Amino acid sequence: MDAPDTIRHNVACQAAQIGRLVSIGDGRAPHPTDAQVVNNLDWIAPLTWIQVLRDIGSKMSVNRMVAMESVKQRMHGEGEGISYLEFSYMLLQAYDFAHLFTTEGCTLQIGGQDQWGNIVMGIELGRKLHQADLAGLTFPLITKSDGGKFGKSESGAVWLDAQRTSPFEFFQFWRNVPDADVGRYLGYFTFLPMDEVHALAAAPGPAINQSKVRLAFEVTKLIHGEAEAVKARDAAAGAFSAAADVTGDAIPSMKINLDEFKEGFTLKHALIQAGFVNSNGQARKLIEGGGVRIHDEKITDPNRFITDADLREGHVLVRAGKKRMFRFDLNA
Repeated sequence: MDAPDTIRHNVACQAAQIGRLVSIGDGRAPHPTDAQVVNNLDWIAPLTWIQVLRDIGSKMSVNRMVAMESVKQRMHGEGEGISYLEFSYMLLQAYDFAHLFTTEGCTLQIGGQDQWGNIVMGIELGRKLHQADLAGLTFPLITKSDGGKFGKSESGAVWLDAQRTSPFEFFQFWRNVPDADVGRYLGYFTFLPMDEVHALAAAPGPAINQSKVRLAFEVTKLIHGEAEAVKARDAAAGAFSAAADVTGDAIPSMKINLDEFKEGFTLKHALIQAGFVNSNGQARKLIEGGGVRIHDEKITDPNRFITDADLREGHVLVRAGKKRMFRFDLNA
């Protein structure tokens, strides 16, 4: 388990991200419509193991827990099954619901459909501990048109933190979604009126690309602000034109010392550094498949090195596919 300071830091970061989308009160004189961010470490950490067994475990039916679909899938599916830690998590989330009922008057828990079992156990625990009348609301997990999950554990996932996914990369992710996903994502992730969403989703032929630009702009504006959204949109529009200017700060980049350029580093390493792939094997496959360019030169040699000979105006531009790019700048 992470250290308390790490957990509190993560909570603060998440609160800052959520605060871009909803109003969060300062805890002193909250407005009735303000959201509140609380940390369950504050009430879980003081509990002893004996208290957990006596006050929570005694109220939870193992038969009910193993009957939950999320547990059954882990117990009877492929892999090593479910650990006791993961199984016990249901107790902690159930206790969170009961605790928030008594401290904050919370009567509704909302989550993805994979949280249904945890929410139901919380409803039952609240009733047994406090005679509470609680309710749960779940919604389908978001999937891509190919059926894949839309989440941080998937390859190619994007992060809300600009340090992990730059606004330019974030914009490009939404700009490059499959045509079939445009309408759903506009409805899910923007505040555009639904009649406009339907019109954008129904755009014929190549016009759907402008709908993707609108999707990318609206989502980037929500997460990173309008200034960054404009910068990312303009950088994307220029970067892939015939007269591309790739020197702007919207293009993801890192600085490299001249000595490193002179000694050379492998293109495979550069692709990993850029975040385009996670391993040398993936990098080799991408290069051999013809999906990598240095500036405008297609590279198919997986053993290619990047050196100072590749520098143009103080940088080396590495492209992956049609829409991804990363700039290695000479550290002056």
